[in-house]
Amino acid sequence: MARPPSDIPPHAFRNAVQTALMIAGMFVLLLVLGAMLPGRDTIFYVIVAGLTALFVTRRVAAGWVLRMYGARRIEAADAPRLYWLIEELQHRAGIPVRPELYLVPSSAPNAFVVGSPRDVSIALTDGLLRRLNLRELGAVLAHETAHVKQRDMYVMGLSDVLMRLTNALSLFGQLFLLVNLPLFFFGLMEIAFWPILLLIIAPNIAALLQSALSRTREFEADRAAVHLSGDPEALMTALQKIDTAHRNLLEVILMPGRRSPEPSALRTHPPLERRLQRIAAEARHTQPEHPPLIDAQPRYMRHPHDDAHLPRYFQQVTRRPVWRVSGLWF
Repeated sequence: MARPPSDIPPHAFRNAVQTALMIAGMFVLLLVLGAMLPGRDTIFYVIVAGLTALFVTRRVAAGWVLRMYGARRIEAADAPRLYWLIEELQHRAGIPVRPELYLVPSSAPNAFVVGSPRDVSIALTDGLLRRLNLRELGAVLAHETAHVKQRDMYVMGLSDVLMRLTNALSLFGQLFLLVNLPLFFFGLMEIAFWPILLLIIAPNIAALLQSALSRTREFEADRAAVHLSGDPEALMTALQKIDTAHRNLLEVILMPGRRSPEPSALRTHPPLERRLQRIAAEARHTQPEHPPLIDAQPRYMRHPHDDAHLPRYFQQVTRRPVWRVSGLWF
């Protein structure tokens, strides 16, 4: 692998190369599927459809996702501690605008970021706010702020569009083969074996590439969060609490009494053990670039109770994620 420029850390250069290779792999897979389908202009239409979908996704996805989850904006007057944290993280990360905070009425502890660096929102679930103390919430917000700084919304948005187009082309190709099966049986046309195999496994290849890409971005966001928050211990305890709660929810919903049956290779987030190991290694071998958030917090912002950061106008939510026809849990 090429050596990184002197002003780019080796880990950042390595992650950037891995990201570029995985995006390129998904794009090449999409072009190969397009070339296999009938019509000379198929590849052109595929590219146009991908660019259109990416543009539409960037414009409408953020608001649509927040509405789908029933998110409500958290006002700064109702949660001054949270907004102090996000303003401090914005300053440390050097992003152009302060992210807006939203609360999702769900008992599952989770956080995600939507939008663009100039119009970004961070959503926090009710379950997350009630399980984590202010120090741990600062670490989680640092992780989400790292996604904003690294423009992971664009990267994962592009990978999502490529995967959906791959799935659509694969389905179209399989239907085309199915319609032409009578011609094949009567010897009026020939069908090669490898294109059929590629049409069948292409969605799985795209899913694996997207999963690997997500893991790479998550590892990098964890590393950046250590330096933004200055508190690797808080990030580790927050991840442990979130993982424990999610495992319990999945066991109740999917397989009571057992662990999640989802194959590890298809999980979008890395295993907790590996994340904790990398965070601990980063803390041992490097000095955080900033002091801990809570230590830097003004005295008047502190409160002896863990739940003092909760918005006043929200009641505790007890409902759990529900499966929809779209395949999403919310």
